[in-house]
Amino acid sequence: MGAHDAGPSLTPRDLLRAVTVDDPQVRPDGASVVWRRGRVDGERDRTVSSLVEQPLDGGPGRVLVEERPGLHMPRWSPDGDWLGFLAPHAGAVELFVVPAHGGTPRQVTSLGGSIGEFAWSPRGDAIALVLPRHVGHAPGDGWNADVLRVTRLRWKRDGTGLVGDRFDHLALVPFGEAAEPVTEPRWLVDGRVDVAGPCWSPDGHTLAFVSALDDPDWEVSRRTAVYSCDVDEGAASPRRLAGFADLRAQALAWSPDGATLALTGHDHEGIGHYGAQRLWTVDARSGARRALTDDALGTFGNAAYTDTGGSGGTGPVWSPEGDALIAVLTSRGTVRLVRVELTGGVVTPLTSPDRVIAGFAAVPDGRRYVVVAQPSDRSADLELVEAACVGADGSTRRLTDEGGAVMAGVRATRPRHFVVDDGAGPALDAWVLLPAVGEGDRVPVILYCGGGPGGMRSDNLHMEWQLFVAAGYAVVWANTRGCQGYGDPFCTAILGSWGEADFSDNLRALDAALAAFPALDPERQAIAGGSYGGFQVGWALGATDRFAAAVADRVVVDKLSAFGMSDIGPLRAFEFGGAAPWEDASAYLRQSPIDRLGGASTPTLVVHSAQDHRCTVGQGEALFASLLAQGMETRLVRFPNESHGLSRGGRPWHRVRRVQEYLDWFGRHLADGRS
Repeated sequence: MGAHDAGPSLTPRDLLRAVTVDDPQVRPDGASVVWRRGRVDGERDRTVSSLVEQPLDGGPGRVLVEERPGLHMPRWSPDGDWLGFLAPHAGAVELFVVPAHGGTPRQVTSLGGSIGEFAWSPRGDAIALVLPRHVGHAPGDGWNADVLRVTRLRWKRDGTGLVGDRFDHLALVPFGEAAEPVTEPRWLVDGRVDVAGPCWSPDGHTLAFVSALDDPDWEVSRRTAVYSCDVDEGAASPRRLAGFADLRAQALAWSPDGATLALTGHDHEGIGHYGAQRLWTVDARSGARRALTDDALGTFGNAAYTDTGGSGGTGPVWSPEGDALIAVLTSRGTVRLVRVELTGGVVTPLTSPDRVIAGFAAVPDGRRYVVVAQPSDRSADLELVEAACVGADGSTRRLTDEGGAVMAGVRATRPRHFVVDDGAGPALDAWVLLPAVGEGDRVPVILYCGGGPGGMRSDNLHMEWQLFVAAGYAVVWANTRGCQGYGDPFCTAILGSWGEADFSDNLRALDAALAAFPALDPERQAIAGGSYGGFQVGWALGATDRFAAAVADRVVVDKLSAFGMSDIGPLRAFEFGGAAPWEDASAYLRQSPIDRLGGASTPTLVVHSAQDHRCTVGQGEALFASLLAQGMETRLVRFPNESHGLSRGGRPWHRVRRVQEYLDWFGRHLADGRS
């Protein structure tokens, strides 16, 4: 297969063909895996999901739970007789189960809240839930039910909405043959604090979880800790085991003997989400911590972006012998499944670097893993990795062919990797997607600035970029300073100085691509990006006139107002020397593109979602107004009822319209003859 597969080019409506493969869960007997299949229902402008069971021996799969909107989080009971899952019901998200042999799902809870996660007890007779709970006062009723009274900082969440004074607490419900759903749980945690990641000890007597029960400043910091509590009736209060500066994944794993917990996180104060997530163990009795890896290795978890779906747990998972941990590692433009030995910390890759491993589930035999694999020319599928040979990449066998079906009959383009090594900064991994071009012809080029910061780009499939290539545009992207996977010094290089080293690296990547690939037209350059990438576009408007067009998506241009308007605004004070806006407003304005827009001249499309609580819609509106007031050519496209995640999980027809707006803008300003 060459760089360009046979078949017609993609069009924005091909987004309606999308199928996602997520959250594989291996049955306890190791015979099969259940996964969530998502697809677009274009006729009703929605996405629906089903739960599919696939035998590991390669036999035909079957639908275990029929498709419906909002179906997620399949989890097997310990004996494999039941499959639990979460689904919307009567305005809430409740827990359901279905027999392993199939049948009609049974509702387990009727709690009236939106369950966030759940975990079966080892005996299968109880289930731990993370459930929102009002603390301090109840909401209004009747005509005032929609009135929000707030006394906390994190009172809204992007993608969730307005949470007010609800906190995510830990609760228990029994499980048995009862016909009626449980209406009242047993609460295990109190107070104005959130809880995440419940994980049962092997003996079923203890629950470990992540919270900040002892930190009164937790809403303005990222500090969290690991706790344990005895779930027996009349048990003592939760016990703090070990604290960390940042636990991004909030996923815990007990060792087979119940003596140790494993997790990923970092303990460097003052660098927030820029810190590499290292692999740690915590003694379940003493709380003593031990770091197994360092930041130079990369960051644990999948930090690579995509817009084609494909996700799952990223570990850590213990080996059956308890002598190693299995986890997903992001490192230098790749995302692989690795094994880390507890003695010596030796790291062994279990998958090759030619696909992003977005998640995995371990087979009980300890030598096979079901992975969510994202290659460069198709969307994600499940693969079975045989890792019998320690020290070498495991062999793989594809279990599903959803990605192939999505791309069947259309042309996909593989990215070309290149290294930016110009002496003006650290070497950078970069990629270019090139459309088919005749000898001597040149094509417009779009510099696409990545989101984050603290994420990473790779060569996995991005449908949006494939659509740009299908329309005749080249796309360039790079892992600039501020990206994960290259060690803490590389990622923290932009701390307190957005728009400097990171923006320079973006331009270095574009210049290197122009020099290395003669088909790129230096007279027809555009810049685009969303979120932190949108910030980069906003910064470019006041820094250079080299671009013929710009698209600023879900942008942030005013960090001063973002402190109080973004759902994570108060968490970002460390970016400004720890100062709040009323202590040093100039620190915020120095990193705000809106303070640099005078004299900007690049025609700019502004795209924003009305319900974006991360980079609030006022940010996009402020950019649009600032440009239009100067007489610049600009346009605002505002999507109602969409969150920050529109490009990945918005309403299907909104996603189609969004990409079409991009293409219309590029067509207007990058057409042949403009130069």
